Amino acid sequence: MTSTDGCLKKKGQYSVKSAYWIAREQVMGNFLTSTSSGNPYQPLWKKLWKSRVPGKVQICAWRAINNILPTRQQLVHKGYLGPTNCLFCTEALETTGHVFCHCPTAKETFAASSITLQVSSLPSFVFKEWMLDQALHLSSDQFEKVLMHIWALWKNRNSKLWSNTAQSAQAIMLSSFTWHGNYLSAQKVQLQDSVVKPNKHWAPPSQNRVKINVDGAFLPSQNIGGMGGVIRREDGSFVACFAKPVNFSSSPKQVELLAIKFGIDLLQQLNLQYVLVESDCQVAIKEVYSDDFDLSEDANILEDIQQGKNVVQAVGFIFAPRTANTVAHKLAVVALESNTDKVWIDQAPVHILDALYFDCNHLP
Repeated sequence: MTSTDGCLKKKGQYSVKSAYWIAREQVMGNFLTSTSSGNPYQPLWKKLWKSRVPGKVQICAWRAINNILPTRQQLVHKGYLGPTNCLFCTEALETTGHVFCHCPTAKETFAASSITLQVSSLPSFVFKEWMLDQALHLSSDQFEKVLMHIWALWKNRNSKLWSNTAQSAQAIMLSSFTWHGNYLSAQKVQLQDSVVKPNKHWAPPSQNRVKINVDGAFLPSQNIGGMGGVIRREDGSFVACFAKPVNFSSSPKQVELLAIKFGIDLLQQLNLQYVLVESDCQVAIKEVYSDDFDLSEDANILEDIQQGKNVVQAVGFIFAPRTANTVAHKLAVVALESNTDKVWIDQAPVHILDALYFDCNHLP
């Protein structure tokens, strides 16, 4: 039996689907059908997750590749009864492949760039296969530009849908390239900054400021957590602290973001301003500083943080290692292990006094 025979149905019947896979193997080569992991899309996933683009761009591309973006075709499968046409042209059905490849807006956007796209030789267009072609043949830099275009085209599509505003293809291309360039520059700065070692011990805020340290503890086996935070003045003196359980959470980062949110809420209640928020979770700090977090799984929490940040004047968010965050960590662990839900003001609880004294005795 030849490999072609192997693509027939179990009953020996020939089908269009079997012909597609025969053509796929012949066009793309045996490399795609016999990878060491058994996953023919491994080169695509590897290049996607190693790309130097914002996380939200990677997630948007991943959703597009897996055909789970809410295009009108996908919405129809879920009972949607509204218009199904493309928002930019006369195409009767808006599909993932149309939005990013076949729509005149997409074609003009890619044509305006310097990307040499691979044209699929398969008899039937599948966006996932098209992306695999780009991953296999484009340089890392050009593939990253493809990902940025995908994000920009989807964002432009949503702007047209919800506010009836849209950019020209040239503007889409320029804005995505500019954002990518700014992102790469910011990454270089962060890399340079990371060479400088942060303070090993807790450092007080500058004059006339207060600092709140927050931390989250997470138990993955039960999807529960605890969060803690402590507010101190420039001389290290205690202002307030909190310990609060989290009855359900999906990740350590989510608990950390909830701790930041609750900390800002407490700052507002105490009418404290000119504040530094310090956390030992770099991913959480990075997301808080992000201007666009629509695709984040924690978008609602991040939005609350942004709103609270606007109320508390001159608030900043900084990273500190665990050794400089021991008081908040103790409070988070207490909240997780004993289900403690309490706020202490002016007088610190006994179980963190030793950590407070240690920090005061090791001020820089």
